[in-house]
Amino acid sequence: MINGTHSEIIFDIERKAFIKENIKQLLCKDLKKLQHEIAAYEDEIIFWKTADRIGNSAGNLCLHLIGNLKFLYWRHAG
Repeated sequence: MINGTHSEIIFDIERKAFIKENIKQLLCKDLKKLQHEIAAYEDEIIFWKTADRIGNSAGNLCLHLIGNLKFLYWRHAG
């Protein structure tokens, strides 16, 4: 049996739909920004290289970021 009144259940469904839509919009916006930053690299080799005292390449950081975004999406919107 479902707990709560009809109004509470409808409100909860609407709230979850609102959250999903906002997460979707944020992810799309952030992925577009990431795509723009990646496109700024003139050479893919540079994308995967590390600089002097920087331990991670831009490519590696992007892979981690994308993994985190996928987790966030599937956790809250999937």
